[in-house]
Order: sequence, then structure tokens, then C-alpha cells
Amino acid sequence: MKHKVFYFNFFLLILFSTPLFSIVPDSEVLKYISRCELHGYMLTQIDTIVIQVNNRNGEKYSDISIPYSKISKIAEIDGWIIDPNGKKVRTLKKSEIDDQSASSGSELFWDVYIKSFQLTHTVYPYKVYYTYKINRTELISIANWDPIINTHISTKDARLYIKYPKGYAIKKYIRDAQLVKADTIKNTVELEFASSYNKMLTQQLYSLPFDDIKPIVIVVPSQFFYGVEGCADTWVTYGDWFLNLNKDLLDLPETEKKVVTDLINNITDTREKIKILYHYMQDHTRYINVSIGVGGHKSYPASYVSENKYGDCKALTTYMMALLNFVGIKGYYTLINASIQPENIIEEIPYPQFNHVILCVPLLKDTIWIENTASSIPFGYLSSFIQNRKALFVDKGSSHIINTPKLGRNDAIVRKINFICKTSEDVEINALFYFKGYEFEKFNSINTYYNKRDQDEILRSYLPLVNYEVLDWQLRKLDRDSSKIYLESKIKISNYLKPLGADYYFNTLSILNITFENPNERVLPLQIPFPLNSIDSVSYNLSDNLIVKRLPESISIKTEFGGYNLSTMINGNRFQVFKRLMIYPAIYPLERYRDFYSFIKQVKEAEKKVIVLSNKQM
Repeated sequence: MKHKVFYFNFFLLILFSTPLFSIVPDSEVLKYISRCELHGYMLTQIDTIVIQVNNRNGEKYSDISIPYSKISKIAEIDGWIIDPNGKKVRTLKKSEIDDQSASSGSELFWDVYIKSFQLTHTVYPYKVYYTYKINRTELISIANWDPIINTHISTKDARLYIKYPKGYAIKKYIRDAQLVKADTIKNTVELEFASSYNKMLTQQLYSLPFDDIKPIVIVVPSQFFYGVEGCADTWVTYGDWFLNLNKDLLDLPETEKKVVTDLINNITDTREKIKILYHYMQDHTRYINVSIGVGGHKSYPASYVSENKYGDCKALTTYMMALLNFVGIKGYYTLINASIQPENIIEEIPYPQFNHVILCVPLLKDTIWIENTASSIPFGYLSSFIQNRKALFVDKGSSHIINTPKLGRNDAIVRKINFICKTSEDVEINALFYFKGYEFEKFNSINTYYNKRDQDEILRSYLPLVNYEVLDWQLRKLDRDSSKIYLESKIKISNYLKPLGADYYFNTLSILNITFENPNERVLPLQIPFPLNSIDSVSYNLSDNLIVKRLPESISIKTEFGGYNLSTMINGNRFQVFKRLMIYPAIYPLERYRDFYSFIKQVKEAEKKVIVLSNKQM
């Protein structure tokens, strides 16, 4: 039921405190009223919004966009402007309403559209009123509502009114809103909810997803119709609806069946069969967004992908399921939210809370998770976007919420770097990085999808040095199913050794490459989604005229938030610096952030340690 002024910044995540003095905002929502009335399986929704524009900077918030689709049609739109004296000075004309596709250009088919218009005036402050009616012919939820018209401006007063027939079973979930009225008048139940949005949201490092912290009201009917009839009483019944919507989609063309038969001929191991078919799917299909009709939930058939060689996550997962099904291997749809920061699932209300689907294949002693949308992902690898979160395992008569596996503490960034200090001004570096976990995914994508020029630009900017020249680099992956990727580089660096009287000094390479906010600036809980694990082994080879004068003392920091170690070893003209930093995955409430930051501060202090060299006395 979203009608947002089209700034879809739904992942902006931080609240900041209201100043003690009064500042007039550029713009603000004075009223937002949404009225929903249910008639059988059809829903009528009328939204009325009043936006006050206080100055020219606020005019951008009078650009209004209303999304709609074939099953969620706009019946009417009205709009007008009230000047500072309370006089209506302009009325929206039909000719001023633009109608276009909401496609970003990355979709092949997309049946979501936008009606947009602008209402502006030259005398401030003025009020923009607009109202519109939407008729929904199919629905899963009566309301999935929040008081936010735009994340950048406040909403003073928001109201949600719902009417539905007496005896009609519903479930509701409320966060930071109030149910202010619940009446039964004759044969109709009427609900009124109130909320507001008075603190703006913006991004902060590793904070909770916006959808987990914003005020919301969710109202879901027990019985619904979306493509087919369904029931939202439990996740079992919701899963059965999803399967019913997506039934009879696993047929493959005869030519495809012959290819599959030839591929696994003489292969007896089940896991090996799955791997072969996964590679085949990766090599012969590509991801593209296809969303029409009930495209948000219904997949195209496997035969469509077989013939066209493309599909969205649903279609590609259905295709992979069909390949496995043909050889007698059972795979299961698994609905999930794909995002770096795992989003919470409201388990008590079965309704659409997922934006992605993968395949789960349980074996006798193992479970294989299959991501079907990328040719670069190793077989069985669960990426950072879908690890460590709740998902819906869809199985006829027994669908249930599960937890996906976590990235492990061994999924680390490992740097093995060899410095050759020929003179105080001439330093050569041979660096070997190998990446696992999130950094593996990033560099694996760079290695697969970027051209050589873009790779060169990215990799040169990645190296943790200044005043350097990259002589050579190479990205290397052992095989397609390796979850580790290597970056080798040869570097020449100038002025690395800094004069200190008659000596020279330099800092050790920093292993902490994340900047966390000061506790006074932090206002949201902290969510570390996976282990942040880095390991350094750095060797320094000195020329005959240089000797070590001082090395950092060993340091060991152990806390509930993570750990840090620094140690050194010297052997003649060669010394080594070893470091390890581990930040544990966890969710910390705001009141614990200061303690977490104390650990980070200890690491930052340790990272300031320097190495001092001297010229050897002849």
C-alpha cells in the first residue's frame, strides 16, 4: 500500500536528536490519512496527504509519485495548493499528471507504473494537498503501513483507518503506533491507528535495517486471494499457498532432458550430480528481473528458462529445481531476505516478508544451499547476503521458519606482505592477499564481471598505502568452486621511511580499516552481521645499511566484542610483524555501544605503534 514520494531510501538507518532550539524544516507532512475498506477479497484504499513547504529547498518534496500496477489500480487523483492565507490558489489538472513505467532499466518485464506530478507555489509557506484512491483486486495483506511519506521529512500526524466485515478473521502487528479505536458498528469492524515520524533517518555503520526500526502497522486477513486462494493462519498454510501458486512449473523440454541425462551419465554420487547440474545452470542462464501479474510471488515455468536462458530468482530457482527433479533429487524453495544486514522476520504473522528465493537440498548427512542468480558463486556457498538469518523453508504441509548457516570465523582477509627496504627512499613490496567471506564475494565479483581497466582502477585504490606505484597485479582463483580468491601485487613506494632525527620510522600497516562512530554520535543499536576477521603477516627485509632500533611491544586484547593481537619476530636483517583482529558477529543495544567502542579505541591506539630504523654504523 505504499505511495511514497519516490525516494526509495529504505535502508537509511540513523535517528538524530532534536535540537533544543527551534529550526523551521524545509518541508513537513502535517497530515497523512489512509483509509482501507475490505469487500470480500477486494480492497479500496484512499490516501490523503498534506505537505507544508516552508522554503525553496522544500519544493523537491512537492514532487509526488504514486506507484500502481494491474492488480493495484489508481481510480482517481486530486490535488491542490493552499497559500499562507488559507486560500486555494491552484488545482491539479489531469494533463499535469505524468504516467510512466517504474522500471529502473534493469528489468526485462516490469508491470509497476508511476503517476507523478508537481504542485509548487511562489509564496511560502504553502500547503500541498493531494488524495488518491486505489482499488486492489488481489491482496495478501490489508495494510502494511508506516507513517513515513519521505524519510527526509517529518510526519506530524498519521492515521490509518481500516474497515472490514464483522466475523472476518485478521491478525495484526503494531510497532511504535497506537490502536486508538476499535468499534463494531452493525456488521462492520472499524479500527483506527495513530503514529508519527518526528526524527529523521540517515545511514550509520552496521545499524539495524530501516524496516526493523520504523513505526509500522501490519494487518493480515486469515483468508486471502492472490493468484490463488490462500490462508495466512500459519507458515504451513502460507507455504501451501505459495506452492499452489507455483505448481506445475517443473516440466522441461525433451531436448533439455536429453542434455541432463548425458551430463550425469555414470555419475552415482548425489552431491556430484547436483554440482554438475548447478554448473550447467550457471553456464547456460543469466539473471534478469521479470515481474508481471503476480510476478512478485509466482515463478515462470522451468521450460521458459530452458528456452530463453534467463530468469529472475524465482524462475532460475524453479529451473534448478526442475533439473534436480528430473534426476530424482528433491529441492525446496526457501524464501529469504537478501541484504548485508539481516532483517528481522515477524514470525507471528505469516505474510510476504521476503525479497529473494534460493534452493535448499537436504541430503542424508549434509544440506546444500543453492544461489541461482550468479555465475560466479561457488557451488554450495552461502553468501553474506543470505547467511545468518531466518528464512521460510517451503514444503507441502510442513513449511517452517529456519535459520541459514553463518559465515565462520575462518572467513578472513589474510595479508602476506613482504617489504624490501633497499634504501630509506627505495622500498619494494610484494603483497599477497587472500579473501574469504564478504571480501571474497566482492573480489570474486570484480574478477568475474568487471573489465580489465575497471579492475585495475579498483585494485589500485584498494591497497592500504600512499605514494605508491603498482608495477603489476593479478587476481587468481584456484577453481570455480573455491570460496577463496587471491590478489597478488608488486608495488614500488616512495618516502615510506620518514626521517626522525638521524633515524627513520614508519607505522605498521593498519589492520582496522573501518571507521566506527564516536559514542556521542551513535543513536542506533549495532548489528555486526558476520565475523570481521583480518590476519596480517608482514615481513621487512632491510638492506645492509639499515638496522632495527625499535619494534612495537607485543599486545593482546581480549573482550566480549572481539580480540586483537600484535607480535613481532626479528632474525638478522629481517623482521616480521604479525597481527590479528576479530570483531564478533552480534547485535548490541545502544547502551552497549560505548563498551564496544572502548574495544575499538584500544585497537586504534595499538595501531599507532611505530617501527624505528637506524643507519648501520660503519
